Amino acid sequence: MTMLDRIRLFTARALFALVAVMSLGLGLLLAGVAAVIGVLMIAALRILADGADRQGPADGEAADGRPEVPDGQPA
Repeated sequence: MTMLDRIRLFTARALFALVAVMSLGLGLLLAGVAAVIGVLMIAALRILADGADRQGPADGEAADGRPEVPDGQPA
């Protein structure tokens, strides 16, 4: 085995290792992004669910539940 063959074998192994590590890194990066998006979706759904349980004032009522008295009419 000549020196040139050893250099070629080393570079081939190094390139293979580089591609393998980069592939794993990209996969972990994509999995991390998907996890963050999932957590944000769960948080948004919980906020929406909490907001759906609350009841606002009905038509013709003030925010404290008393009926609104139009201006110009005595209370």
